[in-house]
Amino acid sequence: MAFPVSVQEDYKLAAYDGGQSVTFTAVRAANTNYAITYADDHDLSAKEIAASGGVFNIGDKRWALGNEQITVAADKPQPGDKITDASSVVWWIIDAVLDDLDVSWYCTSRKAR
Repeated sequence: MAFPVSVQEDYKLAAYDGGQSVTFTAVRAANTNYAITYADDHDLSAKEIAASGGVFNIGDKRWALGNEQITVAADKPQPGDKITDASSVVWWIIDAVLDDLDVSWYCTSRKAR
């Protein structure tokens, strides 16, 4: 389903909520990098961690990445890919879900050690 540009670019609203520029790396695609603007992140709540049945931990983050900024369909976020934030901290994606309107990827991630 194709939406008008105004809906497809709703990920840009994150800029009003402290969004940042990050690099998304599709590891399985020979480490293909995408510059993502307006990425929004939040720490997982205790409720989200508990509901995961032990999959998510304290310190994990959920990122919202604009779907249209990742231009190759085969490179869409999957577990094992990574996000490098504006402070050069690397986050490994452990879960990735595209929202119902195909606007944003919600990537739950864990800080690399």
